[in-house]
Amino acid sequence: MMSPRISVCIVTTRPGGIDVLLTGLRNQEFDDFEVILVDAHYRRRREIVADYFAQARIALRHVPPRLQNFPLDSVPQYRNSAIAKASGELLVWLVDYSAVPSCWLKAHWDVYEQHEKEVAGMGAHWYVLPPPLVFDLPWYAPMTMFPPNVQTGVTYGYDQKASLAFADDVQAGRYDACMYSIFAAPIESPEMLDGLKDDPYFFHADPKLTGRVFGKVYGNYFHAKNEAVPLEWAIRVNGFDEGFIAHSYDDADFGLRVEHLGGMWALLDASSAVRIVNPRHIFPHGVRQVEDSNVQRPIYEKRMADKTVVRVESAYDLAEMRTMGRWWY
Repeated sequence: MMSPRISVCIVTTRPGGIDVLLTGLRNQEFDDFEVILVDAHYRRRREIVADYFAQARIALRHVPPRLQNFPLDSVPQYRNSAIAKASGELLVWLVDYSAVPSCWLKAHWDVYEQHEKEVAGMGAHWYVLPPPLVFDLPWYAPMTMFPPNVQTGVTYGYDQKASLAFADDVQAGRYDACMYSIFAAPIESPEMLDGLKDDPYFFHADPKLTGRVFGKVYGNYFHAKNEAVPLEWAIRVNGFDEGFIAHSYDDADFGLRVEHLGGMWALLDASSAVRIVNPRHIFPHGVRQVEDSNVQRPIYEKRMADKTVVRVESAYDLAEMRTMGRWWY
């Protein structure tokens, strides 16, 4: 069996969101793709996810992360697990709760092919407010703990007690009944998405959406929310740096190192923008090893200045994981 041309890579530590993903993925004009879903809750919903993707006739590799350490914030490790499992020539990244337009994968492949596979695509993303939930908003929801502030554009602070309480509820099975969707009415059509309002608190989340970016796009705009990278490039830089203590600079750092390697991106047309039904108001961060993620900023800034930094050397090797390291699943 031939490998697909594209692997759509998604990582998640949150319940729900499968309904939103399938709303867009089942209607793609470009259909030579697989989905790699690295999921902290794999064992709680593997049958449900398999059934829904089978109904949508989408090839799926649904796996737990290599290091199953939920509730620790381990996004870089999850993303490397996706790279290790992918078989497509081009990796296109999404986050959970993302709804993509029908032209989305075609746009990514067209950029890659038309530039003789020397340039990949980066597209914009924006957030919309979630519809009513099937459960009451918990006390630890960021929307409850951190009152919305339109001026700063965020509601998403970090509180370790909240993160631990969320993890306890997951482990106790509170969310088992809504592993497919957390919404009172699952989102299963573009029309349902069109009825959702833009999120005023995340209005500045992606500069690619605001017109501040055009043409050639620099690596530090890589957010793993609507960006592509050839599998070969990802392996050569040894993926995302698992030395980062939490999800903060790991995505932009990955893009910078790919750019230092010689990778280039072009901005996709606005018609390929990804809409995210914002779960960040509902579920808190994973538990951080260090509460202030800004302690990682000096590492990122040093790599911005030193353009010779390409491959991150760590306790893992992506090439080895892809050949010998499939033991974890």
